[in-house]
Amino acid sequence: MKRKIAVVTTSRAEYGILKKLLTLIKNDSELELQLIVTGSHLMKEMGMTVNEIKSDGFAVAAEVDMKMEGDQPVNVANAMGNIVQGVAASIEKLQPDVVAVIADRFETCAAALAIVPFHVPIIHIAGGYITEGAIDDKLRHATTKMSHIHYAVDEHGRNNIINLGEEEWRIIQTGSMVVDLLESSATVQKETLEKQFNVNFSKGVMLFVYHPVTMEYQDTERQIKNAIAAIKTYPMDIIALLPNQDTSRLIITKELTAAAEQNNNIKLIKHMPRNVYASVMKHCTLMVGNSSSGILEAPTFQKAVVNIGNRQKGRIQAQNVINSSYETEEITEAINQVLSEKFKVQLKTVKNPFGDGKASERIYNHLKTMNIDEKLLQKKLASDAQ
Repeated sequence: MKRKIAVVTTSRAEYGILKKLLTLIKNDSELELQLIVTGSHLMKEMGMTVNEIKSDGFAVAAEVDMKMEGDQPVNVANAMGNIVQGVAASIEKLQPDVVAVIADRFETCAAALAIVPFHVPIIHIAGGYITEGAIDDKLRHATTKMSHIHYAVDEHGRNNIINLGEEEWRIIQTGSMVVDLLESSATVQKETLEKQFNVNFSKGVMLFVYHPVTMEYQDTERQIKNAIAAIKTYPMDIIALLPNQDTSRLIITKELTAAAEQNNNIKLIKHMPRNVYASVMKHCTLMVGNSSSGILEAPTFQKAVVNIGNRQKGRIQAQNVINSSYETEEITEAINQVLSEKFKVQLKTVKNPFGDGKASERIYNHLKTMNIDEKLLQKKLASDAQ
């Protein structure tokens, strides 16, 4: 019988990361891919990216609408409850042999919680990170404790999972799937991007991606206003992406929309397919904001990054990143630093520390061959297992 592998995808960002792994599972005659789609994939205002998944040739086994009706903490909590119910119904129907979830979204944690009662092994990809500015830390670590196998990106993540009390044999260091498809997916030509976004790369283009800092959501308006005040002073085109579906995202959307209406050089984009986003990153002059892609992906293209505030605090960083506070003057100072000739020379030595491009194959091979038995399913604290 085929091994049924369910994979939960919740957002545009992690679908792009999962895509190579999904393809490997789909093309294996001994495996059955059961794709469970939830989160912002099913939201019109976020681009209904479930359609992108289907157009890529993946069959969707279940769609779970989280019914997100706002961007306040109570809306997030209610959405999590809806995901728990919907994913539970999907697991009961699909009867998978194993379920894989990724990273640290609130949707991911809710999905893992729904799976726990079914006594099905949960595979957690990219646990062990630290991001001190977001509730993601709590959600990521909670998902780790519900999971049976952990695919850690690096040694730092592996050690953090061990410190959470997980048995070492459950942890496999794979590298990051973010790196796997990055260069090969950045295939959109510069001239095509210029026409699509009405920008001119020869005169400089800034990629701006700013998400809510969920541990500081009451401060979102000040943060985004300060960031916009800094970036709009530069004589270059700015491609700005709308934020993730997190607490206080509507404030960021409002301020970016107003800024784009008042400044012709700011091009506000709702959603970019993975290959377009990777291509913009490859060809842009610099990235500004607080996206994890500046930390994990930009080193591949030796791209300068100004990382604002605390959302990514605690992550390992390559030498392409300059950190800034939320103050407009400090953001401006950091941008000036990464645009300097001295920093451009430094960028030429940057290498991506998060993987060798083979993480998806490692995860796929382990998912296909791992033993599913009571040893796997019966979790113990590492201290009790000794």
